[in-house]
Amino acid sequence: MAQRFEIAEGDTAPSVKMRVEERDYNGDWDGVDLTGATVTFKMANSAGTLVVNSAGSVDATANVTGVVQYDWASGDTATAGTYTAEFDIVTASARRMTCPANKRDKLYVIINADVG
Repeated sequence: MAQRFEIAEGDTAPSVKMRVEERDYNGDWDGVDLTGATVTFKMANSAGTLVVNSAGSVDATANVTGVVQYDWASGDTATAGTYTAEFDIVTASARRMTCPANKRDKLYVIINADVG
């Protein structure tokens, strides 16, 4: 199911966060241990042009439960619109993951126009 994150134009908070999960041997979903992982946050406009391609981070308080985040930089949310986004992750053991991994689970970032 698609996920939506909304923020006002020009804002830099709150951070966008996502939980990275994988199935365990019982078929249950568990958070991926991201201790030592590197994270890149990518966001593209409706034409598919990357407008953000920056280092993200692993939530230090939740690194063993698979939470990644991106703290907005000045200018990232300067233009209102609907964007698609993803986190690219390389674990400490060099496993590469993209989250979300499939189209039906897309992450949409909606930047709402500021009223004044």
